[in-house]
Amino acid sequence: MPAEPSHHRGDEQQLIDRLWDFGDPAASEERFREAADDDSHPAHVRAVMTTQLARAVGIHGRADEALALLDEVG
Repeated sequence: MPAEPSHHRGDEQQLIDRLWDFGDPAASEERFREAADDDSHPAHVRAVMTTQLARAVGIHGRADEALALLDEVG
């Protein structure tokens, strides 16, 4: 039985909101990199953090790196 997405979404979204600073994508990138590598998070949360990391990397114009990060998730 697949996980119910709405069950986890609230906590994940709150974490995403805390880590993003659209005025400073470099700092956001670092925070998402740390969150994606944090073994205290469940695997699905680390995957979500990796997608946000890819977003931050993409904002910096590093599309190939962003796509590679997304490939790791998929």
